[in-house]
Amino acid sequence: MFAFMNPDYTVHHTANTELGVTWNQCYWNNLRLVAPAERHANLVYDFVPLDNAVTPIGMVDAPINTVNQATGTVTQAHNYLPMDATTAAAQLLGLQTAKSKEISDKRDDLHLNGGVLVGTDWYGTDAIRRTQWLGLMVLGSSIPAGVNLWTLNGTAVPLTQALVQQIFAAIVTNDAAQVQAAHNHDAAMLLLADPRQYVAHNDPATWPAAWK
Repeated sequence: MFAFMNPDYTVHHTANTELGVTWNQCYWNNLRLVAPAERHANLVYDFVPLDNAVTPIGMVDAPINTVNQATGTVTQAHNYLPMDATTAAAQLLGLQTAKSKEISDKRDDLHLNGGVLVGTDWYGTDAIRRTQWLGLMVLGSSIPAGVNLWTLNGTAVPLTQALVQQIFAAIVTNDAAQVQAAHNHDAAMLLLADPRQYVAHNDPATWPAAWK
């Protein structure tokens, strides 16, 4: 609610980033009021802000304020204007980079938290376990006998050289598959006019199977 208590207010045409738009600022005794550029005494205005519509790519939103003195409202409406070619290209590149980062973050999350399936059991692939698997590979036939390994699905299996080799091979294969899936997502995203519309990477079915 914005009120005019005195007709002698001052209108300043300055940029204000509140709500992400530029609007007129009116001051009365250093109190900011939203108002039309005309002078109206003893009026109260309700401010009706923009909806949350996504600005089309290659466009900039320069909202227009419409004053309705009969209803006492100041309503904003979208006013999309085209960007210049250089700015539009920079925007597109920025959106592609941001979406590509989402895809690579998903890939990296699967690397560390997706696990690998060997036989009917799932094994961890986080940074600590990867170091352990590598150390066990180095040990080879010197792996101590009688040691049980707990799986992600809660079973205990005997730790053997053959099992370690299977797990290590599964990690290498799975990592490569996840990298390829990420490349596929990137390629599909780059075909879109608006990278923000790409959401397929959020579908688990588009990635190699992972431990849930």
